[in-house]
Amino acid sequence: MKKIKLTLLLILLSASIFASDISFNGGYTKISMKEGLEEITLENPAHVEVDSLSLTANKISLLGESYDKIECTGKVVIVDESKGLTILCTSLFFDRTKNIISIVGGVEIDDTQNNLHATALQLEYNIDKGIMDLSVEINLLHIADDEVMKCTCDTLRFDRTDSSLVMLGNSTVDWKEDNYKAQAISVNMNNNEISLKGSIEGTIKNN
Repeated sequence: MKKIKLTLLLILLSASIFASDISFNGGYTKISMKEGLEEITLENPAHVEVDSLSLTANKISLLGESYDKIECTGKVVIVDESKGLTILCTSLFFDRTKNIISIVGGVEIDDTQNNLHATALQLEYNIDKGIMDLSVEINLLHIADDEVMKCTCDTLRFDRTDSSLVMLGNSTVDWKEDNYKAQAISVNMNNNEISLKGSIEGTIKNN
């Protein structure tokens, strides 16, 4: 038992030298120390913490010499309480060197800081820049002036730093009984300004 604990401690110390501090636990843990193929596998359930991020899943693998690659599968939940962010998906890949999370196969996002909820099939989240790029079957809800703003599009860039949305391809916005359609729509969530580009359609209800 002491030998196992010492091995885990050395693993964590070596990982922290090359990247952010990381801690983990799992109901089942498997460790491979083969040079060039280092791997820690956690299961049933698995939990990893990196900086302010908390990741839980049915299975999590820590890969690479400095364990800078993280793969999660099965009921994946990412929580960043400091940023009011929760992400749900079935699988993800986290590159700790680039600080980018990639998700394919369905994702659900809750952002309490920006009063936003979104779903899509793909997501790339650049944590350092605070930018989320969503694609395929995008549906987004944003609370603006106590009304629900509904957005759909083919691709979307959500900049959490300046609270803005840029939608491209078959973009629509429905808000306060008004609706807008364009190839490109931008929304400034700080002042709820909506900008349209390309072929434009819209209906504005006079109150």
